[in-house]
Amino acid sequence: MTKKAGKSLKEKVTLKNNLLKEALAELLGTLILVALGCGCVAQAVLSKGTMGGAATISVGFAMAVTLGVYVAGGISGGHINPAVSFAMCLTGKMKWAKLPVYVLAQYLGAFLGSAVVFGINYDALIFYTGGSFTVKGPNATAHIFATYPQEYLSLANGFADQMMSTAFLILGVFAILDTDNLGVPKGLEPIAIGLLIILLTSSMALNSGCAMNPARDLGPRLFTYLAGWGSEVFTAEQGCLIEPHQEGALQQCPFNASLPLVMVIHGWSVDRRLEGWIWKLAEELKIQLPHSNVVITDWLSLAHAHYPVAVQNTRDVGREIARFLEWLEETVQFHRSNAHLVGYSLGAHVAGFAGSSMRGNGKIGRITGLDPAGPLFEGMSPTDRLSPDDADFVDAIHTFTQQHMGLSVGIKQPVAHFDFYPNGGTFQPGCHIMHVYNHIVQYGITGLTQTVKCAHERSVHLFIDSLRYSQKQITGYSCKNMQMFDKGRCLDCRAHRCNTLGYHIRKARVPGSQRFFLKTQPQMPFKVYHYQFKIHFIHEFQEPRIDPTFTISLTGNKDDVENLSITLIEGITQNKTYTFLVPLDIDIGELMMIKLKWEGTAIWENIWDTVQTIIPWRKGDRRPGLIVTSIRVKAGETQQKMTFCSQRVDNLHLYPGHEKMFVRCEVSSQKLK
Repeated sequence: MTKKAGKSLKEKVTLKNNLLKEALAELLGTLILVALGCGCVAQAVLSKGTMGGAATISVGFAMAVTLGVYVAGGISGGHINPAVSFAMCLTGKMKWAKLPVYVLAQYLGAFLGSAVVFGINYDALIFYTGGSFTVKGPNATAHIFATYPQEYLSLANGFADQMMSTAFLILGVFAILDTDNLGVPKGLEPIAIGLLIILLTSSMALNSGCAMNPARDLGPRLFTYLAGWGSEVFTAEQGCLIEPHQEGALQQCPFNASLPLVMVIHGWSVDRRLEGWIWKLAEELKIQLPHSNVVITDWLSLAHAHYPVAVQNTRDVGREIARFLEWLEETVQFHRSNAHLVGYSLGAHVAGFAGSSMRGNGKIGRITGLDPAGPLFEGMSPTDRLSPDDADFVDAIHTFTQQHMGLSVGIKQPVAHFDFYPNGGTFQPGCHIMHVYNHIVQYGITGLTQTVKCAHERSVHLFIDSLRYSQKQITGYSCKNMQMFDKGRCLDCRAHRCNTLGYHIRKARVPGSQRFFLKTQPQMPFKVYHYQFKIHFIHEFQEPRIDPTFTISLTGNKDDVENLSITLIEGITQNKTYTFLVPLDIDIGELMMIKLKWEGTAIWENIWDTVQTIIPWRKGDRRPGLIVTSIRVKAGETQQKMTFCSQRVDNLHLYPGHEKMFVRCEVSSQKLK
């Protein structure tokens, strides 16, 4: 009985193991196909063609299929393709019950094969892309893993292309395996299938890569989605080239004259390649503004020159853009007021020259300058740089105006109606030279370049942030300079004194230029919450000036922050109210309680003071300290004003090492300005 039961159990286990073996064989075979086949594509792309091309990719994929079929063929038949497995079931050569298991194993194998390619070529990917994984553009790398249609390919043509290539593949496989036909000698079937792959990829790869394999395409596509290429791997539109003044050019491209136009203009180029941020910005624009035309201006042939020469070329490029917009007006009745030019570095001045070169009535609707270039533009007249006169509305974001030997990468002077200076505009958090190691870890050897251009390019990412995090809009405040802003003197939103940084800025025509200052975080989302604090200190010390260091802890109805360091730059010299800025990285909600601590060592005088609170000594015997009766706070983002009073009204003194708690109270006579 036991022996019989054991035999029955063994049979059941063996049956399950057979199906598992077949699934594992399909998984391994498909993994080999993708790992080696896509590896050939990776080598060709990342070496810029020096170590492979169309021929090596075709042969490489064929040999990868051959090896995959050899590995899996004796166990599962070596389908390594859901289309082949489906055809086998359709013709009765395999049970339908096995199809889901085979297909799942094939998709998983393709996913894991992509992971192998990604892992092996990770450093090369970072070096090639600068850490920016994009689906389209000259530095695109998503096509290493999955196939993408040509820009001219229609949906119907693409569907027919895939149907025909897959049909030829299935027909060829069945002919090779059909023993009643001519067939091939036993054991050579995988080689014959490999030759078939070479034929198909050599004749049918032009339109969309000749994938012929749902697992080989979807598995890697899903991997790239998770690995950093984003959702565009499923929705990418290759776009099309608009040749101005060419008849029919706009019919070939999906340009809608009734929709707004956003034109992205790059800056100076060192390597004659469109940088990754261009495609990320264009992608974000298309995602967040689906009802708009997004155009990328490619002037690399003129931007890739010695900087002074590139500067001279900006005026000519701007003039060409103006002629392009005028052509759109004449051809499809597009209105220039619907045009928004977004220019980075030199591209900002190109946009300005485009605006000033427009003929006829009216101006371009908007120009956004992303850290407009400084060298050879700083101090120039408005006609020789970006200026408020170049469009109906001009805004600019200055992020790298720190000067070295009298020059700064970004222009420091105002060039727009509204000029934003995040963190003062000189430098940006996370871009310090001390972060070069982190950048090298993240981007490889190009981390050195990333460190240099980090602050300059931050303007672009702030603009992208304004699109991506529309519910966390960044607010800037009108102020004379950053020193005044750090003192908390400028959190006022009356009469256009505050505005939103980036795409969703509130447009207003103001006389001259208005400067806005703000704090940001070192990474997305960049938003920081600004608070103005006003504390009135009564100075009891004999010294004319003391320089205490305080920490504050804030309790809100959403979150808390603890031990924020506060240093009064001017020290405490007399009985007066001191104002300072407190930026918070998180939204704590409505502020409910404040703890103020004077950092210092609790020496024996502190013990003496504690004794005096218990035993009523003469008033004159109390050691001197700081008297703090209340704290007034203004939240910049909400403009809410609050007053906090000491929780202990019988003891208002603050000493080194002591902490006092302040709670909300109503003081109707107090106003924050």
